[in-house]
Amino acid sequence: MVPTQVDAAIAIFGGVMTAILALRIPRQELDRVPLSGLSLLFVVYVLIGLGLVIAQLSIGFWIGAAAIAMLVTFGSSILLGRCGLIAFVLAGLGAVALGFVRGQNADLVRWSAIVLALTGIWLWASGGARYRMERAGFRRASVQWVLAIVGWEGLWVGWLINTFIAPRIGTWL
Repeated sequence: MVPTQVDAAIAIFGGVMTAILALRIPRQELDRVPLSGLSLLFVVYVLIGLGLVIAQLSIGFWIGAAAIAMLVTFGSSILLGRCGLIAFVLAGLGAVALGFVRGQNADLVRWSAIVLALTGIWLWASGGARYRMERAGFRRASVQWVLAIVGWEGLWVGWLINTFIAPRIGTWL
């Protein structure tokens, strides 16, 4: 699939917004930023963005993913960790149930377990990044905006990779 003019406009707009955000970061704050937690969260969002673009989902799903990236920033790190643990437990129960289920139900259980495991990874990455930022002394509003921006940037970079950098990544997978 060849990128369209709309794709190019989205890429340019996203690049300009990224540059503006990067230039607005106070340099004295960079030493306190927990890059390991934010980098892991960024990678998770890039993979989510790749999944959305590979599945060729409509713009409504993208807006929903961006809204969820924003909403998850309101949860405390403890709450995100607990929800991630619940998702992992449910994924484990689904994996155990695969030994007892056959046919079409097995596919449903398998995909449910995979989605729950990935949700657990996402919630733990979000909670871990939030915890590290809180411990570094960032205000709550700053933490929420940084996590939302990391989510939006990750989704955009996932789209950018599949649209311009490696357009055949979906067929490879």
